[in-house]
Amino acid sequence: MRDFTLQQYNNYLNAINISKLDFLTFSEFIPLKIKPLKFCLLRHDVDRKPKQALDMAVLEHSKGIKATYYFRMKACSFDPKIIKEISELGHEIGYHYESLADTKGNISKALIDFGKNLKLLRNIVTVTSCSMHGSPLKPFDNRDIFRIKKNHDILINELGVLGEVYLDIDYKDIAYI
Repeated sequence: MRDFTLQQYNNYLNAINISKLDFLTFSEFIPLKIKPLKFCLLRHDVDRKPKQALDMAVLEHSKGIKATYYFRMKACSFDPKIIKEISELGHEIGYHYESLADTKGNISKALIDFGKNLKLLRNIVTVTSCSMHGSPLKPFDNRDIFRIKKNHDILINELGVLGEVYLDIDYKDIAYI
């Protein structure tokens, strides 16, 4: 049986910390021209249960570790108070979008939805990176709205997002766990 308790996560963090890796947020990593030799990008997709995300953020903070927390704009995830608390602990907050699935594949509507939700999240904290939510029960890949160059340019230049973590990072030399 898998152990997803906070105690087991603490053990995991201790094991990572032994390696003396630099912990970077995605917004710190994406713009780097020269990548560090040893680093850790720690991320959490907050699909549900934001209180558990806060518990993890407090634990990471107590160890001097920073991570990126991607929040959905759904009632099960979006909790402005917790989002602000996690940010105040020194963690990055990102947007965990599902705009294409929410607009039934309409790319124009998805761009509008993305911008509206990003603005709502930015009313709470600074947000400079995004990561798609899988929406496994819908036939749409949310990343498709930014695979179109024109839309990717809107993401970067007009919406001020540094990047989409699945599209703007080359994982060929990165262990993704």
